[in-house]
Amino acid sequence: MENPDMVSQVAQCGQQLKQNVWLGTTKAFIIILEEHAVLSPIISCFLDSQYYAKGDLGAATAYVCLEATAQGLGSNIIGLYDRKKICELLQIPMEKQFGAVIALGYPSNDTIRTKTRKTFEDIVRFV
Repeated sequence: MENPDMVSQVAQCGQQLKQNVWLGTTKAFIIILEEHAVLSPIISCFLDSQYYAKGDLGAATAYVCLEATAQGLGSNIIGLYDRKKICELLQIPMEKQFGAVIALGYPSNDTIRTKTRKTFEDIVRFV
């Protein structure tokens, strides 16, 4: 969504607990919703124990952020937001699951802040 009034209201939904104050400079949001696949009975009997939506949502979110960067935009996947208020603002049914809320805008500079991450060895296990 790009409507400035709506963007401002969604930004406020992500600024709970005085977090994400930078969202006030966001120019647009992309909200990715999860849809359940409707599979034919022949296929679903083979895939009943496999659920692909989370992986698909993660891949889609990553590619949206990569494309935003390619177009000169900054992107940030928002983890803290008021889902109920966003649903009300955008008339999204509450039973819909959010895959991601992505803020888009123009970086104020080219500096990428240092992030503290777990090491590769701490999050990956080969079996």
